Amino acid sequence: SVTPTSGVNDGSVAVDVRPGALATGTHQASVTVSASGSPSHTVAVTLTLTAATAPPALSVDRALVSFRMGQGAADPGDQTFAVSNAGGGTLRWNVSEDASWLTVRPAAGTNDGMVTVSVSGAGLPAGTHTAVVTVTGDGTPSRTVAVTLEVASPSGGGGTGGGEPVPQEPSAASLEVSTRDLTFSATLDGQTAPRTFTIQTGDPTVSWSLSSAQSWITTTPRTGRGPATVTVQLALQGGTAGTFEGAIQVTAASGTANSPQTVNVHLNVLPEGGGEPLPPPSGSPGEGDPEAFERANVDAESPGSGSRVDAYDVVAVIRAVETGDLSYDVTGDGKVDSADVDAVLARFGEVQ
Repeated sequence: SVTPTSGVNDGSVAVDVRPGALATGTHQASVTVSASGSPSHTVAVTLTLTAATAPPALSVDRALVSFRMGQGAADPGDQTFAVSNAGGGTLRWNVSEDASWLTVRPAAGTNDGMVTVSVSGAGLPAGTHTAVVTVTGDGTPSRTVAVTLEVASPSGGGGTGGGEPVPQEPSAASLEVSTRDLTFSATLDGQTAPRTFTIQTGDPTVSWSLSSAQSWITTTPRTGRGPATVTVQLALQGGTAGTFEGAIQVTAASGTANSPQTVNVHLNVLPEGGGEPLPPPSGSPGEGDPEAFERANVDAESPGSGSRVDAYDVVAVIRAVETGDLSYDVTGDGKVDSADVDAVLARFGEVQ
């Protein structure tokens, strides 16, 4: 549009553009100035629209990396987790750790990459040792990955009594998944963002496959060999708001320990434009006492991180399992055990 649309003698004309629903690219127009008894003049107007670039967004695909070894035995094999840019632009990130027995590499990267985690049990006493790997990026919140190293006494009793000897190195392949629960949220007028989990087999030659009884769950890839990252995508269910439950079964080759494993999938679909949150899925952590998680002493170990559930909370609950500190009873069942660790992992990344 132009302002004013007419005048007398000298003056200035303001040209305003309103892109509206125009597509990206170059658009041409012209403004014609005419006067009685004088030739008209034309001014060309060019509008160039480029796609908006979303800011970088740092993401990691694991909340917890666990190792186990016998005291005095060879160090366990390395594990990995993925770092990715879930936004736009260029993301430069750095990785650091807070324990001398823990090593991560590389120390820095750009956009998507894999970080290798190594541990050394040399000189460590029997017990569970905990640490945190922190990934930071310019202009985006940092992400944390909890690391645990369980050093088992060869006597199986902390060196003070009988018991069967603890194997210092597992000889068979063992199937592990990085999480037992994936929770998705969306509105009917939106889409769910994909989520990921990782598969560890302990032996890079072990094959595995994924299956689900729910047609609205898609996994990529569906088969593989050795460690891998699996992307999970969901399709909204027939335009209906509500809570939907599903599961992914991970099955490894015959003879693999801990096979199969199940990853539960929870999909919360809200009406268009949002609305009140839906009730938690059946079987969710803390269902018997829905306020237990909020009462528990989570987030106390991560000053400056706001109220987000992160790796510091995972480490704090793992330590509470050892000490029996009931202030970390996030399931509300009157005890602190592996169920509380699973509950924190299931809500990893949530803002309380």
